[in-house]
Amino acid sequence: MNGSPANPTDYPHHVRIRIYGGESGTQFIGYCSGSIILCSWILTSGPCTPTFIPFPNMLNYVIEAGIDASGQPQQTARVPASNTFRHPQNSDPFDNNLSLLKLPTPFVMTDRVNLIKLAPVSWSGPDTLNGVKGTGSGFISNSGPNSNNLQSVDLTVIPQTDCNT
Repeated sequence: MNGSPANPTDYPHHVRIRIYGGESGTQFIGYCSGSIILCSWILTSGPCTPTFIPFPNMLNYVIEAGIDASGQPQQTARVPASNTFRHPQNSDPFDNNLSLLKLPTPFVMTDRVNLIKLAPVSWSGPDTLNGVKGTGSGFISNSGPNSNNLQSVDLTVIPQTDCNT
């Protein structure tokens, strides 16, 4: 929320995730965002792979990558619920809040579809980190409309100990 329009080519790792379910698996449920971490793997938040809804085995996801300024994707992939992996300790809304989606075929890397740049596992940077961006295409404000276009917002990373207090 409170983001501003972003150039999709600045965030080629960003994907839009459309979630479908219901008895037939075709009822639109909602959107999530994610990041391409490997050609065949998408990282998203735990709530994006719900297990508490009716017919969870009928869930499927349409992953849209390389979304242009008009909201059209360059590449899409359909992922069945059986190809989703929620963190096994994701019972708390804040801890271990992540899921992985495995694509049936890898995305082709282009200038608009590419891997997110992650810090190495050995990184032990400062407790507070500035210059981090969040991206998404959802609500623009608490009670405002949705944006179909990619938005970005500046974030500050704070220590986990501050989050837990």
